[in-house]
Amino acid sequence: MEAWKGLPFLKFLLISNKVPSFNDETLITRFITIEFLKSYLGAERPEIKRRLLPAEIAGIAAKGVAAYGRLLREGRFLQPRSGLALLSKVRATVNPWQAFMDVYWEVDPTGEGTRCRIFYLAFKHWCLQTRRMDIMETSTSDLIQKVNRYAGEDWEFLASFRPQDKTNIKRPYRYPIRLKPAVTLPDEILNIPEHTYESDAD
Repeated sequence: MEAWKGLPFLKFLLISNKVPSFNDETLITRFITIEFLKSYLGAERPEIKRRLLPAEIAGIAAKGVAAYGRLLREGRFLQPRSGLALLSKVRATVNPWQAFMDVYWEVDPTGEGTRCRIFYLAFKHWCLQTRRMDIMETSTSDLIQKVNRYAGEDWEFLASFRPQDKTNIKRPYRYPIRLKPAVTLPDEILNIPEHTYESDAD
């Protein structure tokens, strides 16, 4: 039987109180994630529907028509920025190593790079944010091996290097990567002192 090809005239909604695990890296690229951070459990106000909705329904309809127009122009739904944190959590359940690298890092081939210590602490911070406590205690050496092997072709090359300045002082090992512009880390991670070591002259 020949496979069917075409546009489906339906949509699926998946609602969950916990981050779902799909075990499929391709499937999650076809989702639009929206995270609802506020719960009204125990604070329901059913009277709002009768009191406010009649006055608001015209504005809601206008926004819906405008959104439908954008959908027709774009040809697809756009992932809202407000759902990116949830999308990161979903990716983390499928491939945590790739999710960590794709969310936090970009290549920095000519800059200072990032100290290995900061890279490792950033990983532990990411594990807390995505609730991946099962891999949080991964060792520094095992972490980079996992990244090389499982994070995708972009990170197979990743290896540390030690820069040296003109005073011949050894500086801590670094990775040739930098944080993406939209990513922030706690100050206690970014401001860790950099220890240097005297190097014997040749």
